[in-house]
Amino acid sequence: LGWLLLTSSVFKIKNIEIKGDAGDETKLAIESLRNKNIFLIGGKKAEREIAKKQPGIKNINIVRGIPHTLIISLVERDTAVLWVSNGKTYLTDKDGIAFKESDTNYPKIIDNKNLPVKIGDHVASASFINYILRIYSIFPTELNFGIDQVVIPETTYQVELSLKDRPLHIKLETTRPIEEQIADIKYILNSYKDQSVNLIDIRIPGFAYIR
Repeated sequence: LGWLLLTSSVFKIKNIEIKGDAGDETKLAIESLRNKNIFLIGGKKAEREIAKKQPGIKNINIVRGIPHTLIISLVERDTAVLWVSNGKTYLTDKDGIAFKESDTNYPKIIDNKNLPVKIGDHVASASFINYILRIYSIFPTELNFGIDQVVIPETTYQVELSLKDRPLHIKLETTRPIEEQIADIKYILNSYKDQSVNLIDIRIPGFAYIR
């Protein structure tokens, strides 16, 4: 009976139903299960294998329908930012997981320490990614500044912003509320509106370095 279950063509996977939006690469990874024996792949084992092949998958659940059907429910990671390190650019989701090497049009974070990144690595905390997304969202509306890129000089506690179409760099402390720092920037720009300002450093509360 065991030999029959493992060798019979009746139990080869013929039908695969995907629930959720899956990219072409994910579909290709899932198709690799076709024609395998449904008893040999194992639901959890197949989930781990596919997730390992495709780090862009955030959640996956496989249900085996005897004799030859798989029902696969999945959620893929959505790109939140680009993480640039060691000369490479990675799509990174809101949880800070770098899941694919690619360079497209998303908020850009540059790691000046150039730490090596492997696909699937957790490169930053979710709170840090959210902070950067808020910077990209709030600065254009509150200050009329477009952000070109965000640079991490040493740690994620501090960042330096490069602006679009303006030779001004701004250094922020990511543990301080962004609203407080925007208020500081507004005050400084208003106070120095008749002077050329190329750098505003407000990382220390109550102090500012201006050049």
